[in-house]
Amino acid sequence: MFLAAVRACGPSAVLSHFSAAVLYGWFDWDDRFPEVTANHPRGHAGIYTHRSQSIERTEFKGIPVTPPARTLIDLAGKLPYAGLRRAVNEALNRGQVKVSELVTRGHRGAAKLRKILATAAPTRNEYEDIVLAVLHQGGLPKPDVNVRRGRHIPDFRWPEHRVILEADSRKYHGHLLARADDAARQAVLEAQGEIVLRTTWREVVTRPAVVVARVRAALIESKVRRAEPEQVDVRRAA
Repeated sequence: MFLAAVRACGPSAVLSHFSAAVLYGWFDWDDRFPEVTANHPRGHAGIYTHRSQSIERTEFKGIPVTPPARTLIDLAGKLPYAGLRRAVNEALNRGQVKVSELVTRGHRGAAKLRKILATAAPTRNEYEDIVLAVLHQGGLPKPDVNVRRGRHIPDFRWPEHRVILEADSRKYHGHLLARADDAARQAVLEAQGEIVLRTTWREVVTRPAVVVARVRAALIESKVRRAEPEQVDVRRAA
């Protein structure tokens, strides 16, 4: 369908906007008309066309399409904040864009895109997007997101403090075996000196201040722990 829509709109045509985002895997297709951008697009029923004299082109899965960064810039003027944030974070998670490619000005949605980039991270789903936003709005330092540590990939980790926050979703953590695996993983991390916190979708949505308070307390506790050996050494030296 996407390839046919591009071919129908002339030699300069590329898949673009929401259709390009679907092709890249950022969203599921919702049966809307495919979107195509071309210098002089030929009008066709069932195809939504955009006209542009500056076509950026790459090929993905055999289909001419706007590059990921250009796709996000195009979407910035059309998607609501949450939708654009999901697209940016998913593109980062897939390694399809760099933040530096998206620092732009002078186009519709540029301010919204820059706001998203201030807290953008390679999250894996909308749930992690919301958790990251809650942490940012709570004034907490920005954590590493989905960065491998040995055999484990914590959802959110403050490496300087050795504090981890795991965002447990019902889809991946709601059954007995998953909970047992979570407990075993947490025991290993805690044995390595990490402070491991867990939160749920319900808590993040209904009590975000509680999540922020728990993380802030853990960061303070970590700071106290690190200071204690130094205090002991000072007393011994005395």
